[in-house]
Amino acid sequence: MRTGRIMGTILAYSILSSFIISQEKDVEKIELPQLKIEQKWHVARNNLTALSMAGIAFAKSLGKTPEDFGKFYGELVASTYESRVKTVKEFVQLIDTFGQIFYSEQEDYKLEILNESEISADGKMSIPAAYPLKYWTDPGVTVEEYMRYWGKYLAVAAEHTEMEYKQRLEGDWVYFTISKKDK
Repeated sequence: MRTGRIMGTILAYSILSSFIISQEKDVEKIELPQLKIEQKWHVARNNLTALSMAGIAFAKSLGKTPEDFGKFYGELVASTYESRVKTVKEFVQLIDTFGQIFYSEQEDYKLEILNESEISADGKMSIPAAYPLKYWTDPGVTVEEYMRYWGKYLAVAAEHTEMEYKQRLEGDWVYFTISKKDK
């Protein structure tokens, strides 16, 4: 009986060790990707857009509006603009930076200044209709709602920088006005 146990232990050890050895031979090393800056930017931009769209969808599920979410998010990060944006020119540059970041795959992205002075600027920006916005129609978020969210977000940012931001959607354009508040 003792011989049987010894033989059983040896047999089990042989089977187990051959299984482990065969697994070690089949395991490939995990290679980590080395992303280029453009790839990192693409992923980060799409993730931020997806989070914005998910926030809008969540707000709507609670009976809130895209503007409610824009106000919430704007208030959350407003302090980051208070020290950096002091003039109408800097606010227009902020909007254009957002446009270039979020719609950089669109060669037809445009921001035009229609009128400008030291205390105000009127302009228009092309509305994005490209990835990843087109994938958000299933959860019920439209491009118009996305732009309304951004409009409220920018209005809150403007408020914290002693300015006022207004926008309207017209065709394929967002028309906006930025003006310095009277003190």
